[in-house]
Amino acid sequence: MTHPEESEEGSLLRVTVVGGGPVGLSMARLLEHFLGAQVKITVFEGRWRKDGRRVVWKSQEEGNVRRQQVVTVQSRQYLAWPQYVQERLFDPEHFTEMWPSGPDSIGDHHPRNMRIAYIEDKLLEPANEKRDRIRLIPAQVRPGGTARRTRLAACARHL
Repeated sequence: MTHPEESEEGSLLRVTVVGGGPVGLSMARLLEHFLGAQVKITVFEGRWRKDGRRVVWKSQEEGNVRRQQVVTVQSRQYLAWPQYVQERLFDPEHFTEMWPSGPDSIGDHHPRNMRIAYIEDKLLEPANEKRDRIRLIPAQVRPGGTARRTRLAACARHL
């Protein structure tokens, strides 16, 4: 969901992301990286909680069973991430490279297998550091709830 508006710097794009898993956090990080101050991103995730000024994943005791499945990340995708995100993600102890390369492999960069929970942790860390551009909301979006109010408020500013 996007909401353009004007600011002192020019056009400002407001983006709401529902779901803070690997896809939602990747999208938020890429938008922030490429658009910088031109974008304000809000990410909602019900499996998060506040821990001081940071947002963290809820524990199993809090009702969140973290996904331990392994996913394959193709090099075409991981090479698009900013370098500082790649450096955090690709600790040699937390991925294995696959062989042979596939159609989404670039050059000598092989697909990498990683645990989903590890990817989520490593993408959440830098999102916490970008509070001026990425707002992390530890709550689920309900139909007619927060996301709808945000969209209506954005529309009202343009009237």
